[in-house]
Amino acid sequence: MPNAVIALGGLALALLLGLVAQTLALRQANQSLGAAQQNEAVCLASNADNLEQLRSLKRELQACIGESNVIEAELMADRERAAAEAARLSRDRAALQAQLAAAVAGNSCAAEPVPAAAVDGLREAADRARRAGRDPDPPVGTDSG
Repeated sequence: MPNAVIALGGLALALLLGLVAQTLALRQANQSLGAAQQNEAVCLASNADNLEQLRSLKRELQACIGESNVIEAELMADRERAAAEAARLSRDRAALQAQLAAAVAGNSCAAEPVPAAAVDGLREAADRARRAGRDPDPPVGTDSG
């Protein structure tokens, strides 16, 4: 019987050592699980912060897009106004050119240009008059003072 007791004691010791080993393994697993849970909590908090930052950036981007759309609409309106003004100026220029052409056509003096030799002669005469101390008559269309 002492062999049976020794055998039972050895069996109990083996079972006890097995339980101790399992307990140590469970404690290690529990610590790993606790660390994993803490890591998960940190990650969740970080993800929440990142999500809030993304939402904030999305709001800022939407505001920028809105401003950009307003500016683009203003630029388009400015271009349309500038094009309309250019068209009006072009029409006005054409009308003034037509009026000028009609006025020139009605003026028989302006129908033929003054010869260059005559212009040079008049200039030389005016220069001689100035040198002689006499002011010639001011040219037509200028303010005589």
